[in-house]
Amino acid sequence: GTATPEVTLGYDTSEIDNANSDSSTAWFAGFTWKDMFNADDRIGIAFGQPQTLESETVEPFAWEAYYSYKVNDSVSITPAVFGGSDRNGTAGRDISGAVVETTFKF
Repeated sequence: GTATPEVTLGYDTSEIDNANSDSSTAWFAGFTWKDMFNADDRIGIAFGQPQTLESETVEPFAWEAYYSYKVNDSVSITPAVFGGSDRNGTAGRDISGAVVETTFKF
């Protein structure tokens, strides 16, 4: 493994044609470290702001962290935790959760 992660950055803006002619923006940053404990494993974190109208006064925030590892040549498992605050532009609407994804390849 290496201490230097892969870095992914994104920014999105769009114009919405309606009576308000409002625009929206979104951004994210992601970091992935490969082969940290075993060959072919990945550890990653990501965070950012989901698409939000610029006229909104509340700025939502989302994040996730995961570890993906191969059980064998055909099966990989990825447990992850995620969360967010002020979702859908509503102050105090916070979320959090966990998921386990299992991938089978034949």
